[in-house]
Amino acid sequence: MESLTGLEFLRNLGVLGPMIAAGIVIYFSGESLKNWAGQFLNYKVKLRWYLIALGIPLISVIFDTLVLAIIGGDPVEFGVLPGRLVIFVPYFLYQTFLHGGLEEFGWRGFALPRLQNKYNPLIASIIIGFFWAAWHLPLFFQPGSPYYDWLFPLYLFRTISLSIILTWLYNCSKKSLPVVMILHGAGNAVMLLYPFQMDLEAVEMPLILQISMLVFRFVIAAVIIITSGKNLGKDQNQKADILSQFK
Repeated sequence: MESLTGLEFLRNLGVLGPMIAAGIVIYFSGESLKNWAGQFLNYKVKLRWYLIALGIPLISVIFDTLVLAIIGGDPVEFGVLPGRLVIFVPYFLYQTFLHGGLEEFGWRGFALPRLQNKYNPLIASIIIGFFWAAWHLPLFFQPGSPYYDWLFPLYLFRTISLSIILTWLYNCSKKSLPVVMILHGAGNAVMLLYPFQMDLEAVEMPLILQISMLVFRFVIAAVIIITSGKNLGKDQNQKADILSQFK
């Protein structure tokens, strides 16, 4: 029971830590907690950004499934999907608004605007991706954790790639926190949609799946960099200080 309690504590800390840390810094720096938290209300953006936020994780499932079936030889079992689809929507909402998505108040809602005020968005994304991955490092040593079977270098580069994607989405959606929360939450929830037998409480991560997930996100990030440059959707013509929204 002690190990399970410790694992749950680390998971909850991983979810709430970035948000709590951001709130503490904002409070003691005299900035507006209301304006920071109010980013959650920035949901009136074009539909395509919500579709992209949902579409990237869903397409990743298709890509990974093909890789596992063709290269890995894993038997596809579509019969497991109906039962999982029943709980997918509530699980997605939970992951987005009560679990992993809450990290975005810290990573994109707080750290990204500040870093983009000092560095170009690509460098800012890499910095956040590094610390984002490092924040989850303790879970790599916890048996039963979804990260226990991961190779950390693969996870690190996957997280940096995802950080680049999220920065682009955040900038293009006019700094919409709900949009990036949805991508974050959907990225966690789509584990239910893999048509393979797996323990959903402690998902085993075969090496080929780790590589597949990295490759998919790396390719998406590379396409974004090629098409938008290191700007990653940020409007370079805006001279106003990004941090003014917190004052």
